[in-house]
Amino acid sequence: MAWGPLLPRLRGVGALALLLVLAVLLMAYTAHQQVRQPSRRGGDQVFDARHVAEHQTRHVLFFNRVPKCGSEMLVLLLQWLQARNGFRHMRLKNTVKRYLTFDQQAALVEEIGERVQESTEPRVSFDRHVYFTNFTSYGFKMPIYLNLVRDPVEKMASRFYYARATPRPGAATPPGYTSPAPPHYTSLEECLRYQDPECTFLTGHHYDLTIPYFCGHEDFCRYIFYTCILQGIAGRVRRKT
Repeated sequence: MAWGPLLPRLRGVGALALLLVLAVLLMAYTAHQQVRQPSRRGGDQVFDARHVAEHQTRHVLFFNRVPKCGSEMLVLLLQWLQARNGFRHMRLKNTVKRYLTFDQQAALVEEIGERVQESTEPRVSFDRHVYFTNFTSYGFKMPIYLNLVRDPVEKMASRFYYARATPRPGAATPPGYTSPAPPHYTSLEECLRYQDPECTFLTGHHYDLTIPYFCGHEDFCRYIFYTCILQGIAGRVRRKT
């Protein structure tokens, strides 16, 4: 049997086999490679994205707290239960800023991912006042979201009187944050009677309502497009007060 005609075919098969081996080696290297990403806290840190992706959905709880719905009590419960139930609760800072830009959302996802990786507990929970953030937009699986809601009238009244009872003059605020003006009225009834902007809802304006905490940071989540709905809520407040 003559080997001459077979040599070109053998060379082709050998080259293909070599390419397949190189591809397998590259895939194995990529699977075990730790991704190095710049840290927003300063300097480079080793960031194992695969570790976070494997654990985030089943072992990470994110309580993105709707304000004035009893969220502080639930945070206390999480803190009390963490040792007994084998998980760790972490409080995220900068709760004043609820609406985040795309880059700020990426920073939030990165911070949570880093803390998950650094935690010695297999299960972790977080809390912060922040609108719903889609982790999959940044290459991560979604955490288990948790929240509390409240009757909108009760929530509005609670926020109105909370702002007067706890002014928090020394509270830390992020750069660029402007403190609201001192309140004009001491009672919700008076505020509604004079249709003060603090308790009046208008189409096309942004209000820190409940919907963005379940919808997201987009404009259609944050702005009021149906004045009649919000005026109906205000009418309920008048009837109850």
